[in-house]
Amino acid sequence: MVQDNVVVGIVYLSVALFCLPLHLVIIFIFTSNAEFRKLASYQIMTHIGVVDCLQLLVHVYSGILGGLANAGWIAMIMMVLVLALNRLEVVGEIRIISCATSTKMYTMLTFLSWMIGVAFFCCYLTPHTGMKYNHRNFYWSLEGEENITEALSDAETYSTIPALAIALLIYAVICLIIISKKKALISTKKILSNQEIRILLQALIICGCIVLEICCWHWGDHFLPNSFYTPIVINTMWILENGALNPTLYLIMNKSIRRKFVDIVSFSKNYQLFVSANSVPTPISQNR
Repeated sequence: MVQDNVVVGIVYLSVALFCLPLHLVIIFIFTSNAEFRKLASYQIMTHIGVVDCLQLLVHVYSGILGGLANAGWIAMIMMVLVLALNRLEVVGEIRIISCATSTKMYTMLTFLSWMIGVAFFCCYLTPHTGMKYNHRNFYWSLEGEENITEALSDAETYSTIPALAIALLIYAVICLIIISKKKALISTKKILSNQEIRILLQALIICGCIVLEICCWHWGDHFLPNSFYTPIVINTMWILENGALNPTLYLIMNKSIRRKFVDIVSFSKNYQLFVSANSVPTPISQNR
């Protein structure tokens, strides 16, 4: 048992420590370059990255840490829904609110996502309930007074799963809009930018992976093997989703991010610490 704890602990620690610097570099690129700072979609993805890093810090040292990890997970799911709304407005061309207040709306929704996570975190810190680490099966679980724990667990379920379901529905609507408008776009020579399509694809993959993870966590006993390694694999998936999924997608799908990332990690003299809007080489549509 002690040997198993050591091995699993080393795996969690190694994966988290590898992913954390990767994610921090991506966040730095988003916040230090005007071409990303001015776009609502990248602002939302920056906040998702910060929440991911908070969860990674918990995985580096697996009461308070468990609550932080779970609260971060809930906040991230809410932000995934906000990102889906942004993609509906930009790619689906459905105006949710006027252009003048669009960025403010996404800022408020992102802030609300943070507050939902903070609310759950405060609940986990009460003496009545909290997150405790299950050393036998290597995962966090909600424990405490039965009635309060059940109510909090239901609140988690009924807030995160509907949010993901709505996000998936939004992406389905976006896909239908793209298909229905394909001929019209070609005939009018109006084509969606590759940048927007890549962001849509990234958001779809992120949402899909989170849905898969939740299905494995909540209903895995119906289709996953009853094995000692099952919760370990699910938890490792969580760590990889926090630290590796988003940065990997950004690097694969965005040439500008990839170039800046290489400049940073190679300590290139070509990289400017902060890039102003006037020096942006690649124009991207505003308010995206």
